[in-house]
Amino acid sequence: MMPQRFALAESAAQLLRAHIDAGRWPDVLPGERVLCEELEISRPTLRQALKALEREGRLEVAQGRQRRIIGWRSPAIPADRRQVIGLLSSLPLQALPPFVLFWIGEVRSSLAKTGRRLEFHVSHGLTAQNPGRALERLVHGAPASLWILLLAPSPVQQWFQKQKVPCVMAGSCAPGVDLPSVDLNYRAASRHAVGVFRRAGHTRLALVVPEGDLTGDAESEAGFTEAAGGGLTPLILRHNGSQEAILEQMERCLRLAAPPTGFLVARSAHALAVLTFLMRRGVQFPSQAAMIARDDDAFLDFVTPRMARYRGNPVTYARHLTHAIQQASRSGPLPTRPVRLMPSFCAGETA
Repeated sequence: MMPQRFALAESAAQLLRAHIDAGRWPDVLPGERVLCEELEISRPTLRQALKALEREGRLEVAQGRQRRIIGWRSPAIPADRRQVIGLLSSLPLQALPPFVLFWIGEVRSSLAKTGRRLEFHVSHGLTAQNPGRALERLVHGAPASLWILLLAPSPVQQWFQKQKVPCVMAGSCAPGVDLPSVDLNYRAASRHAVGVFRRAGHTRLALVVPEGDLTGDAESEAGFTEAAGGGLTPLILRHNGSQEAILEQMERCLRLAAPPTGFLVARSAHALAVLTFLMRRGVQFPSQAAMIARDDDAFLDFVTPRMARYRGNPVTYARHLTHAIQQASRSGPLPTRPVRLMPSFCAGETA
């Protein structure tokens, strides 16, 4: 019966490796009784499997006999994939804003000059609360020397950091995540917007922003709230991204006894919804109200009245992102000091 036990132990070890690599257990394994019931094996067989993982450096015995997971192992990069840079997004290319599309094109061209190629990957599993399984399948199925994480939510950032998969954030890191990152300085831009409103005499202010866990939006809220101190009380109007939700929030805030007259709006399309809503209400810009779009888009050049907004430089953004990729290729782990680029303020007729 001894050979059968060894075969069962190896099968159990393979199952445990698969669950660990998929991120099923974040830090420690369940107890032996739970594992025996789940794998339908005896305790001696389970302990043989666990000892195999300990010898591989996958587990270590912690205090209280708990077995702590040491780390997930990145797949070996085949020779024909060592020049591949993966770009990971939860949105398809056609749903990305022009600013992002432009810098993606610039990064692709710059990498091609050094013999590298950029691969774009869409994974809807990134928005799941536990994206570990989807990420493990992707990283194993399409190995790359480095990944660019495009506006990745917090659980995705945490997974890449925990598994030590080489990556650069195209966006801001979530609290507690320490990855190299390149982003626009939304905090500083939002502080600047409050100053623009103040100088125009607007003291009742609102930030219109999508709900969610994108760090850039949280940075906007932080900067807006900081700058609006000293007697100003900013209103944060969160919505789900739909036109109906945006207009509902606007209707609600205008029914206040002292409605806001200065609006900073994240996302260019959402800014257009706010602008047209206010104009239909007969609001005159900038005498009765002021509005600034936090983000730019080509279609805003054709909006009347001309919309005040912040404009990032995609060429500069791409240059910093490419530099981070090249630095990783030359010297290994990247410094995690974030790069924050201040967008330029384009004055318009709405502020």
